[in-house]
Amino acid sequence: DGLRVADGEYSGKLEILYLNGNLESAQTDPFTLDSVAPQAKLETEYKLFSPDGDGNKDQFVAAQESITDDFWIGYVRNEQGDVVREYRWGSVLQDFNWDAKDSNGNQVPDGQYSYELRSEDEAGNRTSYLIEDIIIDTRPTSLFATIDLPAIAPGKDIGRDSQTINLFINMREGIETWQVDIINNKNQSVFVYSGNTATASFNVNWDGKNSSGEIVEGEYRARFSVKY
Repeated sequence: DGLRVADGEYSGKLEILYLNGNLESAQTDPFTLDSVAPQAKLETEYKLFSPDGDGNKDQFVAAQESITDDFWIGYVRNEQGDVVREYRWGSVLQDFNWDAKDSNGNQVPDGQYSYELRSEDEAGNRTSYLIEDIIIDTRPTSLFATIDLPAIAPGKDIGRDSQTINLFINMREGIETWQVDIINNKNQSVFVYSGNTATASFNVNWDGKNSSGEIVEGEYRARFSVKY
């Protein structure tokens, strides 16, 4: 009827019936019909990392899981498309961890990279998964904060109701979060400002109140931190 048969194991058989009644037959070894390409899962939580040994995103990490029992190859390529690192796995994929080194153990330069996971089964079915725009950035981050006034007096109507905290940062690409903590002399945070985007310079204004809305007298300082 011309319909495609299901995937599975088959063999071919040839029979010849002669006019004299003799029947001859021959049969092939079993072979596999496979129309399904290899399958896997590949995902990552971040694509910007900095292999500088500070313990924070020193490696690029991708979670990968094989759904079919096939052989897998992983390629890390630079912006020119050249393969700088190659990985191989059997039928069971393991999570991918790249330390920003090439196949010779040399640190690759800052820049943009990609990671491709590929497989081809015995029937010739091929599949690939790709993560693009992987960024290595080891530039040092510089940030600092200044204040406008030596002291403030909220609610006293003398023009010093709030403290302006001026914030400066040299590297804004890849910011996950930034945070400004108002810290008392016991090193306790009484109020927090935060965000996930920033300009080269910006400011926040503290009105002298804690997170409960109460004015808190005393000496304070602002602590500025950025997570990439």
